[in-house]
Amino acid sequence: MLSTSSASRNNYDAIQHAPSYNDKRSNSIRGSREQTPRYGAQMQSTTIRDFYTKQDHPTRLSTTRGEEFLKRFERASKRSRLDLMDDRSLSFASSNGSSRQVRNPRKCNRQSKTCPSMKSFNTVQELVRCAFENIEQMNPSSLAAFWNQASCLLIRDNPSQCLEPILRHEMQRLYAMTYVSVDDFGSIHISGILNAMGNIVKRDRKGSRCEAFLYDLLVGSGVASKDSIFQAFANIIVRRLDKFGTRAIVNVAMAFVHIGLLPECSDGRNLFDHIASRALRSIAHFSPEGLSKLAWSFAKINVRSPQLFAAIAEASERCMKEFNPQSISIMLWGFARNEERYVRLFEMAAEKAMTCLSEFKPQELTNTVHAFATTKQPNRTFFQTFGEEAEARIESFIPQNLANIVWAYATLGVSHPRLFKAVAKKTISSSSHFGSQELATTSWAFATAKVNEPNLFHVIAENTMARLDEFEPQHLSNIVWAFATSKLPHRRLFEAVADSVLRRRTEFSPQQISTLIWSYAYVPVGSVNAHLYSELESIVIASVDACDSQFLANIAWSYAVANVQAPLLFQNRSAFVNAILSRQEEFSLRELCQLHQWILWQKEIKSDLTVQSSFQQLCYNAYTKRLPSSSAFQKNVISELKSIGLEPHEEYRLADCGYMLDALVEVNGEAVGIEVDGPSHFAGREPLGKMKLKQRQVLNIEGIRVVSIPYWKWDGNSNKQEYLKLKLDMIY
Repeated sequence: MLSTSSASRNNYDAIQHAPSYNDKRSNSIRGSREQTPRYGAQMQSTTIRDFYTKQDHPTRLSTTRGEEFLKRFERASKRSRLDLMDDRSLSFASSNGSSRQVRNPRKCNRQSKTCPSMKSFNTVQELVRCAFENIEQMNPSSLAAFWNQASCLLIRDNPSQCLEPILRHEMQRLYAMTYVSVDDFGSIHISGILNAMGNIVKRDRKGSRCEAFLYDLLVGSGVASKDSIFQAFANIIVRRLDKFGTRAIVNVAMAFVHIGLLPECSDGRNLFDHIASRALRSIAHFSPEGLSKLAWSFAKINVRSPQLFAAIAEASERCMKEFNPQSISIMLWGFARNEERYVRLFEMAAEKAMTCLSEFKPQELTNTVHAFATTKQPNRTFFQTFGEEAEARIESFIPQNLANIVWAYATLGVSHPRLFKAVAKKTISSSSHFGSQELATTSWAFATAKVNEPNLFHVIAENTMARLDEFEPQHLSNIVWAFATSKLPHRRLFEAVADSVLRRRTEFSPQQISTLIWSYAYVPVGSVNAHLYSELESIVIASVDACDSQFLANIAWSYAVANVQAPLLFQNRSAFVNAILSRQEEFSLRELCQLHQWILWQKEIKSDLTVQSSFQQLCYNAYTKRLPSSSAFQKNVISELKSIGLEPHEEYRLADCGYMLDALVEVNGEAVGIEVDGPSHFAGREPLGKMKLKQRQVLNIEGIRVVSIPYWKWDGNSNKQEYLKLKLDMIY
């Protein structure tokens, strides 16, 4: 079966977070770079080409590095560049340091040698043109302003046009100039440039060729030594970290998260280790926003720092009244993601959040409740208030929000019927907008919370069958588990999923195979089981080395229920049987009960498998520990049995197999077992696999016929005694 913790892992990283970044990028930088050259005042009177190659320049690049930059950033000839200019109003630096003057709407002041304000441009194209035209006058401040404005224009305008080839070339030059100037940037410049580059990388939508080019320039696979500029910045940051203020520290951390890189430093530590040490020395000076973003950054980049998180928690508790909804949301998300469980912090955050829940954005609400569920903190007062707010704003949530909200409630076992009803209604009306993960998570949550919504499950089944190839193995196993647990035998869905599983069998993990096999056994769906179990035998055998105790017990029990013999799987000295016998102490009480029924199955089919008598006794004892419980329905049936002259033995234990019968009666010299079966024993009106297994094994092992009295046949029956006589063959 699917566990709550596995569902958490499957859903957690898919949640949208604010701020966020694309997890697809690399989490490390390949090696450190040599010390980057300094960029001094001589740059004001030296062309870019001279700067890269002049042998006697005191701050020149090495010959190899200089050649690399020339090769990458100066591919177009002067002639081709003029051809590409298309009479545009530009002034470009040539290889000998001169320039070609054409009409120019914005020029630098030649007397003061200063650049125009980067903020005065309205498009990325204009910005690049002017910045390169004035490249000889660009200083650290203007370079920082250039990158910041480029980022702002991309975010604001979502440009649909690409940079012309000549402008791409000049953008590469500006990038190169930034790289060789890293030593001259102050902390504000560094944090600003990294923040701007991080925002460019973070977008990564490539909705326009302009964005695609900039992304590839910064971190794309087409650029050699793509991470060198960020490693250079990291080296400078580490050396000067004491000069960084709290805001700059946070901006640097968030920038590297957005870029998706975790630079390694020369001392063997990574950049975030150094940031943690620096932050600890001034944690009292961080604002609530800074504290929350610091926690978010470390969690997002997957760096554990318990000491830092302890300090953030303590500082946050002192100023919790100053936190706004976004800060609460991303701080709790960071603590949950990094598995830092600070109960007092979460309690104080809940109290603060309840005073301003209406101010939370939908994503902030989702992140907050998800953090409580991930850290296993069921603050019921908060969840009740949250549920009312979420119910009132149900239309504002996207499918991912809805799925993760009900996941949180189900994970913590917190009930909120009205919220679940609202989510079900919203899901049904907009199911086409739900992705495979949202459908799987929603079905898992409703099944786990035991919320009966047949219409919702019908819609999920139809959507799953219509888009089966879109579903990942985990999604399919979750959905089938949810239908089985909810006792909804949707035959067409189970058949379609079985076909998909057999086509893609090598894609499924051992846990997913175990979940699927258990689900098909728990809710039998006709002939699907026999074919599916036979075909998956080889996959199960290959998975034994990676299995846990739950896997072993579920597989053994499921094959026993399906009554599908698997001689290679269940034979003396097989890897599967050896795993069971060698890991006896790992099994839970429930798993030992499953294995007891598997051992009975071996006796039932008269297999040659021998199981140690001590292990058999261990499983038998676990199974017989279950205490009997009788319902009003059962007492009513017993009373009627007595009325027709029978003497039922209530709660009768069969000594050999260990099964407990609700009653045992003797009819015409034959012992007959009576099972009083309420709604929990059926999927619809189809008996569950455990019922079929019990009836079959009691008959085959003990030789006792078992008669089932289903609740729907009993309720409303005006002649219960005649019904019992008919069931017990007492009418001739």
